Amino acid sequence: MLNLKKLGKKISFIEKIIYSFTLVCLLATPMLVLSISSMKISLDKETGDLQTQITTQQVTNQATEVKISEHSTYNEIFGTAAADGMTQQGSNVQSLAD
Repeated sequence: MLNLKKLGKKISFIEKIIYSFTLVCLLATPMLVLSISSMKISLDKETGDLQTQITTQQVTNQATEVKISEHSTYNEIFGTAAADGMTQQGSNVQSLAD
């Protein structure tokens, strides 16, 4: 008889532990879900900002391509820049010679 009482107390103690664990899990799960969803929302917001920056850069690149394609010849696009660069190099050589 005495052993049955001890066994009953042990089972009762184990049941209390299981119930406590279950209760903690039930209370913690919604908080965990809320924190994960709020992290996802903030991540989506940051990703959205990044996507906006990428789109803006692509539009800028396309505008530059259109502007360049309006020129009819290679010399019109690069000739002026090359001539300016050669003039700059010539003036650098002249200043070194002095």
